[in-house]
Amino acid sequence: MRKQRSDREVKYVGFYDVLRGGRQIRSYSLAAAKKMDFICDMILSCGKDACIISPSHINVRGKARYKETDEYIRPGVRLCLPPSCEANNKIKRIARVLRARLWLFNKLISETKKGDKVIVYHNYELAVPLLLARFIRRFEIVLEVEEIYAQVWEISGYKKWKERLLLKYTNDNSLIVSEVLREKLGVTEGIISYGSYSAYEGTIRRRDFSGTVKLVFSGLVDRERGSGFMAVQCMEYLPENYVLYVCGPIASKDKEAFLSEVARVNRALGREACKYCGVLDDNDYEKLLTSSDIALNPQIEGKFGDYVFPSKILTYMSYGLPVVSTKGQSIVKSGLGDIITFADDYTPRSVAEAILTIHEDISDREAERLSALKSRFRDQFARVCE
Repeated sequence: MRKQRSDREVKYVGFYDVLRGGRQIRSYSLAAAKKMDFICDMILSCGKDACIISPSHINVRGKARYKETDEYIRPGVRLCLPPSCEANNKIKRIARVLRARLWLFNKLISETKKGDKVIVYHNYELAVPLLLARFIRRFEIVLEVEEIYAQVWEISGYKKWKERLLLKYTNDNSLIVSEVLREKLGVTEGIISYGSYSAYEGTIRRRDFSGTVKLVFSGLVDRERGSGFMAVQCMEYLPENYVLYVCGPIASKDKEAFLSEVARVNRALGREACKYCGVLDDNDYEKLLTSSDIALNPQIEGKFGDYVFPSKILTYMSYGLPVVSTKGQSIVKSGLGDIITFADDYTPRSVAEAILTIHEDISDREAERLSALKSRFRDQFARVCE
């Protein structure tokens, strides 16, 4: 049953859901969901309500079916999800994706009118249903660009075509993840949006680096970015009082290799230097970050670091954690580059050497910078909600 909607509701299209029973059962990125949560906070701060229209389909095996949902996940934020089903074969998996795209088209037709501003979290898979709906309803697209997929990943010609169609709507009202990407897109005054600037509101303990030093890495572990692998490998160059905690999903194709690498490093060091915690819910993730001393963002050298600003850096800083990163240009040239500790190159040894330079608690610095960035973003974002 459709919820009663506010006339001041801002539509927000993207692949999104919340954990269900502590599980991620639909197709979406946990990092993207956190970024979308922040944008919803900003919509609310502008005196509007938010409606997330998410074509995320069920992404687990089985036979269960799920009805279309339309629910308030918190005050002022409505989430609409398509009907979907679990699947045990390729035909059903393809069918549920196509059904979700058709649902998105129909939802936009029914939920928008001419002149509405619709914020769209850039993903080429949205292009066809979104642009067909726009052709009919004539709403205005406000594009949120986190990356140019064709320049970072190996994708098909058809997907590149869909991405080009969507990126044509990039303009000065667009939300863009980094200054480097904004320049690449040829936009003069796009609104820079690294991630969530909201700081942790609880008590942050003062950190003491004289005893056990707890390192944390969170996010997707895969070979393409190499982040999780490099975080584990750098432990071979650190003293025995350093311990690493890794959390987040592992790409299925890389799971065996990553867990084997964790086991190899622990055997080589003769101790449990690296601990994989799996995918954590919000409460457990908060406990991990509040108990950690240093956060890691290592990446292999390449285009990903050149254009994409990892939103996890903002999350780390929101808990007052000093951040060690490799020198991706999107990070170096950002408004946070001067308070991040950078490795000299893209090797585990270099990352470890950078970690060892951190020996004091500097949490106030991170909180002050996030507060300034949040104020600036809110002022710029207000024009999107007008």
